[in-house]
Amino acid sequence: MSAMSAKRKLAAGICAAAAVAVIGGLAVSLVMNFRMNSTLKEVRKLTSALSSQAEDPEQDGENKENSENGEVVIGDEYVIRDYSRIAEAYLSKDPSALTDDTDKEILQLASDLLDEIISEGMSDYEKELAVHDWLAENVSFDGDSLLAIPAASRYADSPYGALKYKNAVCVGYATTFELLMEMLGMDCQVIHDKEFSHSWDVVKLDDGEYYLVDVTFDSQGNGSFTHQNFNLNEDAFAASHDWEINDYPRAFGTKYNYAVMNCKEVEDIYHLPEAVDEAIKAHQTEFFFSVKDQNDPDGVYAVAAVVDMISQRCMENSDVYIELSPAATDGKNVFSLSIDHSDDDGDGMEVPDDLDEDKLVGIVDELFGELYEDY
Repeated sequence: MSAMSAKRKLAAGICAAAAVAVIGGLAVSLVMNFRMNSTLKEVRKLTSALSSQAEDPEQDGENKENSENGEVVIGDEYVIRDYSRIAEAYLSKDPSALTDDTDKEILQLASDLLDEIISEGMSDYEKELAVHDWLAENVSFDGDSLLAIPAASRYADSPYGALKYKNAVCVGYATTFELLMEMLGMDCQVIHDKEFSHSWDVVKLDDGEYYLVDVTFDSQGNGSFTHQNFNLNEDAFAASHDWEINDYPRAFGTKYNYAVMNCKEVEDIYHLPEAVDEAIKAHQTEFFFSVKDQNDPDGVYAVAAVVDMISQRCMENSDVYIELSPAATDGKNVFSLSIDHSDDDGDGMEVPDDLDEDKLVGIVDELFGELYEDY
């Protein structure tokens, strides 16, 4: 298993309903993010996620407020708290309403951070990206919180832990991101899943649309991070997250989707192996792309099968691990590819009948080497 995937599974498990579930081996992972040894069931879910945005339902006036958001308990251990009082103190430049010393310190820590990473003239998107990248790069996931609670772990579910100790669980990442967004004048809210086992954010940008952000899953540890879960719409996000969708602002935005903004369009399915090869040789850790001739729901199968074929070769010949995720669909299917090292192996996928498998195998073998066994 790759370090990245293990970390993501741990993140999901630590936020699960009980410590015993974590110790017992993290049997249930919140992250599906379409692994290359995916089953047909996972591929179908991915296809559904990309194609379901065909209908763009209108939002109902004011979005429904989640009345539970202030005091939701996660795994009998962590609490989603309301820190809006700190944002209000920052925006009004009047901290007199803050009577708690911890709140006052959070305000100072957050203010200092914004002074460091935010500059005049930044757009809302640029501010949001700066906050996401700082948190994902500098805050470590607290993997020991349910087993022992030292000083840092005691605050792992709050902005205090994230900003002072650079240590957080999913609730800490989510509430810190929410606080910083509110301090910057943006509408943001923490979301938790149906089983109260994971938390992330929904944020409104200057196009009037909402976007979903999961800093926990983007933070890879050791200062590395990705944008795989940054500003997705709800259809792409639903491939790896589960929540009561009508309890929160509906997220349909694509303009500021990171993958869409950084997407490379590949000429056709037969040029995809070369594009992936170039990304690997350039030492990219993430690659966002679309394929011109694969923009209907069935195109997801073709792209998934080709990337799976590449992944099998990479794992056997170079220890490179590739993970494919849906990123958006806005007239075309946009994919997110994370690139990491792994010793994982898995069963291959069948190539769709309408593709020339021999041609694809020849291209992939030439660029990535042959399999030790027949594909």
